[in-house]
Amino acid sequence: MSRVIQSELLNSFSFIQHGFLTRDFGKDQTKGIPVRQFCRIKQVHGNDVVVAQNEKKLEMYKQTSADSVLTQLPQIALIISTADCVPLLFCDPSDEGKKVIAAAHAGWRGTAKNVAQTTVQMLQKKFHCEPKNIVVAIGPAIQECCYEVDRNVYDQISQKDFFKPIAHKENHWMLSLPQLNGHQLMKAGVSKEHIWISPLCTACHLDQFYSYRKEGESAGRQWSFIALR
Repeated sequence: MSRVIQSELLNSFSFIQHGFLTRDFGKDQTKGIPVRQFCRIKQVHGNDVVVAQNEKKLEMYKQTSADSVLTQLPQIALIISTADCVPLLFCDPSDEGKKVIAAAHAGWRGTAKNVAQTTVQMLQKKFHCEPKNIVVAIGPAIQECCYEVDRNVYDQISQKDFFKPIAHKENHWMLSLPQLNGHQLMKAGVSKEHIWISPLCTACHLDQFYSYRKEGESAGRQWSFIALR
């Protein structure tokens, strides 16, 4: 397996760089980022969105509570850190003179709050993007095979079709967070053919990924990034 996972959809656009990093980079995930500056946000399992408009404020964005970030600034990598949650990378390739990218973090709480859909809506509002033109790559995350949830999670997510009951275990389900986020993107107007979903499960591949579900509090974090050239 590659040290950096990439989406063939995003690879088709020469104006961006992107990747879903692995635990091969250890605690210094910056080694896997090919650009000099980073834009991180304080991920809080919500659906607030930050628009990064000033490269002099990158330290400020790092202290801003949000789970999605948008920018048109070149050579600045938007960073999402995960250990089972879903990383989403967005771009709108439709306007040659006004490229825009975004990155979002979706755990079950963010998914319940439709952070993927909120990101699309903010791309519309702030940059006049058309949802049908937006392309999204959903990176490695915990998959249905390993993600067991209880009634608390079930009650807070409206799309019940993505829950599979567990036989002989009442009020417990297996949930596919990546597929659910893909569904929410389509509900927001993103074309199915513009959505790439990694099949890799972070909990199944501990040799390559950190997993909070399998490793608990000791789990590290892998970064996902997207940057305009």
